[in-house]
Amino acid sequence: MTALRPTLNVEHRAEVLVDAPPSWLFGQLRDPGTVVACVPGAVLTRVLDAHRFEAQLLVRLGPLMVRYSGQGELIASTRGTHRILLSVRGTDALQTSQAEAQLLATVVEGSRGAIIRAHLNLRLDGGAARVSHRLVRLVTCRLMEQTADRMRERLGAATARL
Repeated sequence: MTALRPTLNVEHRAEVLVDAPPSWLFGQLRDPGTVVACVPGAVLTRVLDAHRFEAQLLVRLGPLMVRYSGQGELIASTRGTHRILLSVRGTDALQTSQAEAQLLATVVEGSRGAIIRAHLNLRLDGGAARVSHRLVRLVTCRLMEQTADRMRERLGAATARL
């Protein structure tokens, strides 16, 4: 009988107000390089094609630092709503845990520019899943706050509601 690997799931929602026209902002978010550059600790290491890429992410979980490497894909809607789906999957440097995340973001018109409505699902398997759910939730919430700040700095200027 094999032991099941521990699994941890975390979900977050956020709204980011950006002082920019919605169509321009959506155009920026269709570029994987722009999106990855807004995530603290993330580095785009290789562009595979217009939608797929490789990246690394360094995450601090309390006193621990975990470096994930993996692949991602960014799919943007081609008509109607301004929506992107970002999917990433990676493995830590020791090959003891895996992370998989899906971010669905919709850009809509706001009273002063655009609003990004984001929904993140994160799944950790293996060693990282043994860390406290509360700690992982706090870390991912802080990472989303920092990502929102970077989006406003690089793509406009306003406030976020998390």
